[in-house]
Amino acid sequence: MFLIRTVSHSAEGREIVRSTRVEGDRLVVGRGADCDIHLTDLAVALRHVTIERSAGRLAVTVEEGLTVELNGRKVKRGAIELAAGGDILIASHALRFMPTPAGSDEIAVNVERVTESEVKLDRSAERIFSLASVMPGKRGAAWALALLVLGIFLAWPVYTYYQRQQREAAEARFHADEMWSSGRLSKAHAALERDCTACHVKPFEAVRDTACASCHSGIHDHANPYRLARARPDLGRWARFQLAVKEKFDIPPGRCVDCHTEHEGSQRMPFTAQRFCSDCHSDLDSRLPDTKLADAGDFGTAHPQFRPAFIAGWNGDRAQVARALLSSRPTEDSGLKFPHDLHLSATGGVAQIARLVPGFRSEARMQGLPRSDHGRRALPAGRHGG
Repeated sequence: MFLIRTVSHSAEGREIVRSTRVEGDRLVVGRGADCDIHLTDLAVALRHVTIERSAGRLAVTVEEGLTVELNGRKVKRGAIELAAGGDILIASHALRFMPTPAGSDEIAVNVERVTESEVKLDRSAERIFSLASVMPGKRGAAWALALLVLGIFLAWPVYTYYQRQQREAAEARFHADEMWSSGRLSKAHAALERDCTACHVKPFEAVRDTACASCHSGIHDHANPYRLARARPDLGRWARFQLAVKEKFDIPPGRCVDCHTEHEGSQRMPFTAQRFCSDCHSDLDSRLPDTKLADAGDFGTAHPQFRPAFIAGWNGDRAQVARALLSSRPTEDSGLKFPHDLHLSATGGVAQIARLVPGFRSEARMQGLPRSDHGRRALPAGRHGG
C-alpha cells in the first residue's frame, strides 16, 4: 500500500498536505486522469512511469522514449531501495519516497511541484557534503591511469631494452622489460633468464626458428614441414587453404615454439607423451596415402614390427645397408673371417691359440684380424661382427 502526500503551498507560504492511499503494490504516474498520481504538467506523458514493489525495492519503469531523473541521474529504468528511499523528478514534479522500515506494508510518497531554481539549490546543497569538488573527474582519472600504465609497462620497458644493448646483458640489476615475461624459463634454459635477446632477437617479433637453430645446430626437422602439416588430424578446410598458400610462397607452416613452449615455469622438460606421436601416426595413411610408414597407435599394442638396419652386402670396401622385418629372419654379411660366434667360442681355434701361443693376445689387440675377401660368413639378424 502507498500513502501519497501531495504537498502544496498557500500564498502566505503555508504548507498544505493532502493524503490519499492507494492499495496494492503498483503505482502509475502520469498526466492521465486514471493515473494513481496525477501530475498537471504538459511535459508529463499520459502514462509516464510505473513504480512496482518487488523484493525489498521499488522497480521504476519509464514508458518507451521517455526518461526520468532518479536520484540525480537520467534513466529509462531503475530501482529504489525501500530501506534508503529515493527521489524521482518528472518535469516540474518531485516524488520523494521516504525510507520504509522493515516489515512495514505502507510506503510514504511526498509529491511536490518544484521550480528549476529549487532543484538547482537542492543539488548544490548535496555537493556541500561531497568530495566531488576537490577530487578529479572520472574522465581525467581514467586518462591519468591509462597514461600511467602505458608509461610503466610500455615506455619504460622499451627504453630499458635499448639501454641494455649498450651494457652487458648479464648485468646484475632489474630490467623493466622483464615485466613482459609470462613466466620463468625451464631449467634447460635457465642460463638465458636475463638474456631475453638470445631468443627474442628483434623487438615486438615472435621467436624465429633461426634463433633456436643458433644453439641447437644439430637438430633437424621431424619431417618435411608441409607433409608434417598435412598429417595433422585436426586439419580443417581453412587450415588446408592456408597451408596451400604457404606452400605456394615457400613459407614453412610449423615453428619450433609450436611444440616446444617456454615460460612455463622453472622445471625440467616433461617427457613426451605417447599421444604426441599417435595423434598423427595412428591413421597416417588416411591423410598421406603415399607414405611408406605403417600406422602406429601404441608402442606396446598397436605398433608395426621394427625394421632394423643390417649389412646386406659389399660394394668393394663399402657396406650396403638395408632394412628388413625381423620376421623375415635377415642375415648380415659382416665380411669377417671370425664373427662373434666363432671368435668368442671357448673351444674354438682362436681360444686355443690365445691359450698356447705366448704373446698372441697383445699382438692381436695391436694388429687386429685382417678381412678375407673369400671368408665372408652370414650371421643371424641382431648379431653384428666386431
